[in-house]
Amino acid sequence: DKELNDFLRTVDRRAFKRTAYLVRDDDAALDIVQDAMIRLAENYFDRPAAELPLLFQRILSNATMDWFRRQKTRAADLREMGERLVLGLVNEAALCLQDGTLRDGYSGDLGAVMGIGFPPFEGGPFRYVDRHGATAIVAKLRQFEGKFGKRFKPCQVLVDMAAKAGKFYP
Repeated sequence: DKELNDFLRTVDRRAFKRTAYLVRDDDAALDIVQDAMIRLAENYFDRPAAELPLLFQRILSNATMDWFRRQKTRAADLREMGERLVLGLVNEAALCLQDGTLRDGYSGDLGAVMGIGFPPFEGGPFRYVDRHGATAIVAKLRQFEGKFGKRFKPCQVLVDMAAKAGKFYP
């Protein structure tokens, strides 16, 4: 136990500097080093002092790689989640136009921005389609349909708009 404490006391500053250099974030580096120290203490407290440096380096390396994987996955998941939210709403708005609930795209944009909190900088779901292109929207909806099911099936208005490369606004 004393050997482990002595080792951890000598390695903490170097491990932190190395990890901070790799991840470029002092708070994350501190968390990674502390987690590595805890894992070493919990799982390898009974090992001889000569084995501790190699064990700690391996644990620290794995913890750092895990941090990078989580960052990459988190960024991709958040981007896709945002697309799913927006495109689901865009598809539903187009469906409302298709079934006559809305009389035109302008009404749908106004209602979406003022009523349900569609991002105003996007101008509403129909402006969003015009800006990004119906073809791209339909392609992404089909991709989501394959991955998440029929709730992302593009409505016929969007499919027709994509087929003729049309727009909701002149």
